[in-house]
Amino acid sequence: MDTAHLKHFVPAFAGKRILVLGDLMLDRYITGEAERISPEAPVPVVTVQSERDVPGGAANVAACLAALGAEAVPCGLIGSDGDGAALDAHLSALGIDTNALVKTSLRPTTKKTRVIAGRQQIVRIDHEDKSHCAAAITNEVLAAFDRIFFGTVDGVILSDYGKGLLQPALIEHAILRCRAGEIPIAVDPKLEFFMSYRGVTLITPNTKEASESVGIPVRDTASLLAAGAAIRKAIDPDILLITRSEQGMALFERGREPEEIPTRAREVFDVTGAGDMVIAAATLALVSGANACEAACIANIAAGLEVQKLGCRPVAAAELLEALEQA
Repeated sequence: MDTAHLKHFVPAFAGKRILVLGDLMLDRYITGEAERISPEAPVPVVTVQSERDVPGGAANVAACLAALGAEAVPCGLIGSDGDGAALDAHLSALGIDTNALVKTSLRPTTKKTRVIAGRQQIVRIDHEDKSHCAAAITNEVLAAFDRIFFGTVDGVILSDYGKGLLQPALIEHAILRCRAGEIPIAVDPKLEFFMSYRGVTLITPNTKEASESVGIPVRDTASLLAAGAAIRKAIDPDILLITRSEQGMALFERGREPEEIPTRAREVFDVTGAGDMVIAAATLALVSGANACEAACIANIAAGLEVQKLGCRPVAAAELLEALEQA
C-alpha cells in the first residue's frame, strides 16, 4: 500500500493513554571486549567497559509507547528489592506513571542480564520466578488494573512473557472490561493460555507462536494461511497480525482477504524488543484512527527501525515520522 499518508497518524499518538498489563522486567546490559579465552574453561573473557539498565518486557512496551508520545501506565509485579526499585526509577525517569506497579516480597523482580562483546551476545543470565502467581497477588494486580482502567484509558495492551502473572482469570477480566467499555485491547501472546485471549481486538504472535498455538507448522504461504484461519476460528480476534521476522508480517482481518506485508528493516543488529515495538505502534495507530492495514504498516516500519539498534532502544515519534516520510 501507499504509505505516504501514514505519517498523519503519528501526531495523534500524543496524549493517548494506554494501560499495559503484563510481565515487567529489568534488562541489564554488560558490554565490553573479548580478546582472550579463559584458562579455566574454553569461554571468552569479557573486559567490562559499561553497564546499563533499561525497562524490559511489559515495561519496555510502556517505554515504546512513551517514546512514541503516548501516556503509558504499566501494571504488573516488581519485587521488593533493588532491581524493582531500579525499574521503578527508570520508568519514572521516562515520565511513565508507576502508580500501578504492585510490589511483592514473595517474588523477585524479573531481570535479564546480557553480556555483550562488541556486537556479539556472549550469554544471557535470567533471574526470575515463573511459577503461577498466588491468588492474593493476582487480586492486587487486578485491583490496580481496575483503578487505572476506570480512570479512563484509550487502549489496553497485554504483554505476556510467560512469567506467571497473566493467567486466565486476569486475562479474561481485562478482555471483559475492555469489551464492555468498547476499549481496544491488544495482546502480545505466549502459548500457555493462548485460548484465553478469545475476543481481543488485536493479537500479534510470531511465526513460532502462531504455529504451535494451533499445531500447524508454518513453512510456506499455504500453511501460513491455514494457521491464520485456525487462530481466527479458535479465538476470534478482530485483527491477527503474525510477525515473521525478515519475512515481514501477515495480516488477517475479519471480512477481508489475508495480506502479506514485506519487512522494512534495512539492517538487523538485534531483534530484542521488536515485538514490544510492534504491539506498541500498532495499538497506538488503531486508537488514533488507523485501520488494520494502516496500523500493521506503521508497526512494521517501527519494528524495522527498532531492530537496527542494539538492545531495547525504543523508536521515538520523530524517527518514525521521518521513516514514514521517506517510505
